[in-house]
Amino acid sequence: MTKKAQVELDIVALGNNEALICECKWTNEPVDMQVFNGLIEKGESFTCDKRNYVLMSKSGFTQAVIQEAQKNSMSLFALDDIFDG
Repeated sequence: MTKKAQVELDIVALGNNEALICECKWTNEPVDMQVFNGLIEKGESFTCDKRNYVLMSKSGFTQAVIQEAQKNSMSLFALDDIFDG
């Protein structure tokens, strides 16, 4: 049985049994594990073979998020990575 759920995500792209799932945070604090885990949980609502996760943040990421993202092949982009200055 498939459970229908409504989740809030900033960017989603679907195709070829694959999903790109992105969350953008515009806060003064670095993104923490709560946001990381929430994105993974939200991504599990998509039925597909491959999920690609991206986190974007105005203020960067905690060290725990950086380490977990490397283990899980999640892409991280801080504002400084996107814009010079």
